[in-house]
Amino acid sequence: MGLSRELDYQPRHKIALSYLYDAKPWQVRYTANYVSSQLDGMFQQGAVMHIGGYMIHNIAVTRNLDEKSDVTLYVDNLFDKNYVEQYGYPMVGRLVSVAYKQRF
Repeated sequence: MGLSRELDYQPRHKIALSYLYDAKPWQVRYTANYVSSQLDGMFQQGAVMHIGGYMIHNIAVTRNLDEKSDVTLYVDNLFDKNYVEQYGYPMVGRLVSVAYKQRF
């Protein structure tokens, strides 16, 4: 059915900020993503559900090992924010991962 005056899952505001600090051999990248509240008219016919806005912070720390390799620690959703992008389907909490990159 959908909404009559707005698009489903289309927040009015989205803001993304990013900062990179590069002090060889280290790099630190911080990002913040803000999404304002939105409505879901597709969940149940005739019902409009409100999805709250949220702000997610991410950080990545990279160490260059040599000219052709580096290792990066990623922390997505740094503050473990509970949020949904689609009504009824929560997003994962904090996610920590490590990547090793080798260039040939």
